[in-house]
Amino acid sequence: DVLDVEDMVEGEYTLEVSSPGLDRPLVKQEHFEQAQGKDVFIRMQGLHLGRRKFRGSLLEARNDTVLVEVDGESYELLYSEMQRANLVSEIDFGATPTERKQSAK
Repeated sequence: DVLDVEDMVEGEYTLEVSSPGLDRPLVKQEHFEQAQGKDVFIRMQGLHLGRRKFRGSLLEARNDTVLVEVDGESYELLYSEMQRANLVSEIDFGATPTERKQSAK
């Protein structure tokens, strides 16, 4: 509405707003700090304790590492060895509206 009132753009226009999305990339340490307690997916550059992919709960973001719990086991992963990291979507699109309301409580 402000753009229309102030007439900042002449003629018709389409305003697009982007978002990092449900599977937001985690790039900076502050992103990891904000994601503590949430589910994450981390792909390492190489093998770490016999695995390369970690999907679990981000327990703690530290200076050089993160602590992730996967299937009841904790893993300490170096930022410098991560290939990529993302939040895992918490929305179940297959759930009914009633089920979504109940899981939000």
